[in-house]
Amino acid sequence: MTDTTPLDKGLITMAQGFGGGEQCDRTFKPLGTLLRQVTEHLLAEKHLVGLSRFELWLYFGGSIITHNGSSGPGRLATGRNPPRIIIDLVISLDDYADLPMEVIRQNMADGVEQCFGLMLARALKRDGVRDRDCLLNEFAEAIRDFRTSPIPEYIPFE
Repeated sequence: MTDTTPLDKGLITMAQGFGGGEQCDRTFKPLGTLLRQVTEHLLAEKHLVGLSRFELWLYFGGSIITHNGSSGPGRLATGRNPPRIIIDLVISLDDYADLPMEVIRQNMADGVEQCFGLMLARALKRDGVRDRDCLLNEFAEAIRDFRTSPIPEYIPFE
């Protein structure tokens, strides 16, 4: 199942792929919701030049696709229509199965930070960032909120 919720003018657009059944869904759907909430105030038009957004594709390993213990940033690409920077964040089954939710959240936050750093570097190389320091400060605040805000309740897909 893929959950795609584009943010019209948001800096970071996310798509989530759940490959691990209910345990994966119960773990990452609330974290994805929280990540959207804390980053929705980051506006592409305020921070980017010549780019419409950063896209973060989240892939979670599970019983069907485990990703063989290889977690972290994956493919980094540039899209054309609209112009955007795309990165995959893979979280393998080994990195969340039987771990407390707080540990999973911190691991996911670390991965998102790594991905953001790579996307930012690509955007800077293209002269696609208006104010690097402002963007870094706002992202740091958002990720700090992700690490500390209450995790929303799990609501199953209907």
